[in-house]
Amino acid sequence: MALVLLALVAVSVAEGAETKSAQAERMRHLAGERGCTVCHREAPTQRDADEALPLAPSWREIAARYRGRAGAEERLAHTVVGGADPSRSHWKGRLEFNRMDANPKLTREEARRLVRWILSSPSPR
Repeated sequence: MALVLLALVAVSVAEGAETKSAQAERMRHLAGERGCTVCHREAPTQRDADEALPLAPSWREIAARYRGRAGAEERLAHTVVGGADPSRSHWKGRLEFNRMDANPKLTREEARRLVRWILSSPSPR
């Protein structure tokens, strides 16, 4: 009996010990599948002064702005699912789009998982 219990614990630990790279790949796939990557990139890209503004902030820029703020995960998940009011955009003038439309392709839980992963992203270089 103890051997069976030990085996179950080992399987449970192995399933919960997803590597960071595996989690990142799973989140990238989810973001792509749900349309997030149409506008967002993982990291900011270099651009010349005469090039168009990026469509949306990169995930690393979002992480740098919101990481460590109380309620950030829930607030961002709400924005991902429900959209954002363009009149309250603090990215104004830095992006092509000043608004984020609702994303009905994402569940609230998927949005939370994506936001949690985004907030754990390294800062922009």
